[in-house]
Amino acid sequence: MKKLSDWLKKRSVLIVIVLAAVLLQVISAIQYQYTRGLLEEELEKSALQDLMTSALRIQEVVARAEMGVTSQVWHTQRHLDDPDYMNTLVANMARDGGANIVGAGIAFKPYFYPSKGRLFEVYGRQTGAPLAVASISLTLLLLSANTIVLDTLGRAGIFAFAVCMNLLQVYNLFLSGTCQTLQSLGAIQVGRGDAEGVKTVIRKAFRFITVAMATVCVIVWIDPQLIVRLFGANEPDLITEAEHALRIFALSFIPFCYIYVLMIVYKLYSHHHMALFISFALSLTVIPVLWLMAGFAPNLLWYSYLIAYLIEAIAIVLLHRVTHASIKW
Repeated sequence: MKKLSDWLKKRSVLIVIVLAAVLLQVISAIQYQYTRGLLEEELEKSALQDLMTSALRIQEVVARAEMGVTSQVWHTQRHLDDPDYMNTLVANMARDGGANIVGAGIAFKPYFYPSKGRLFEVYGRQTGAPLAVASISLTLLLLSANTIVLDTLGRAGIFAFAVCMNLLQVYNLFLSGTCQTLQSLGAIQVGRGDAEGVKTVIRKAFRFITVAMATVCVIVWIDPQLIVRLFGANEPDLITEAEHALRIFALSFIPFCYIYVLMIVYKLYSHHHMALFISFALSLTVIPVLWLMAGFAPNLLWYSYLIAYLIEAIAIVLLHRVTHASIKW
């Protein structure tokens, strides 16, 4: 017994180290199992959420494709005896499918058109993308405007500009919904050949966007300071600059929204050159006006957007008359 006691005393440090190591391994194993379970659960939730989001996006694309096909049913039935018209038909289907649809095709059963031989199929793809061009131009405008505002008005100016861009997102909530609805329902009415239906959709779209813009504009003009403080502004110079900018931008976004909706209307009536002109001019007109105002009238820099959109509106009216584009309200 005494020998055992002496042996334990001599090796007590080693025993403590071994026991500590064993205990550490046990704790690590338990922690690993627990952490692994949490990670697997979190990854499973994340994967499920991503899959659900992807499924919703796929459903949206499929719905748009079905809507584009549905809008051409009337034309198909009317021109079914004309195989050459099928090229125009698929081109219209691709054009009206939105940004996610890049092409459309139709295959006919053998000898459906004897003059075309045993097999006949047509394919069309998008040749113009006003909405995509508008998005790229808006990005270019945002990058250029950030630089000009920062160089001209400094820290207070760039803060005010950021608040105004967030206000634009509020307008975009109404604008994007209006444009998507107008494009989809309008295409269906065009496909049916229902001129009155097209007019009704356009009138309601402009009526809705007018009410939405007027409501937001009134709220901004009544209490811009509340909006500015929501973004964490406490310094008097930041609040003053942002209040002034918000009121002007609230007015500037009104012609912007009208012009954007008008671009969709031109597309519905197949005036693609007008739609493409608007998609470029919507952003690129603002950049030179911003640059000129920054150089010659920096105190009026916030009016650049309003002036640019008014100039573009005049240009649209002139180009509309020159090209004799026809739009029926």
